[in-house]
Amino acid sequence: MKTIKVFDGYKLTVDGETEDFIDTPLDEVWDKIKIPNDKNMRDELFLALFCFGKLDLSEAYKGHTVIVELIPAK
Repeated sequence: MKTIKVFDGYKLTVDGETEDFIDTPLDEVWDKIKIPNDKNMRDELFLALFCFGKLDLSEAYKGHTVIVELIPAK
């Protein structure tokens, strides 16, 4: 059986500062931006991120830019 790698990791941008999370669990990204440890919430956020490739959470962080993106597989 072959595995198809869809993405290599996640890119987190907070107020213009970008950090890549390569081969890192998404929970580490969620923890970094203090998303509650609620499985249903995190699953829904992942689904939106996976579908669109980019998730802009800035509205939830008033006065800050918070964007999570998928890093495409090479």
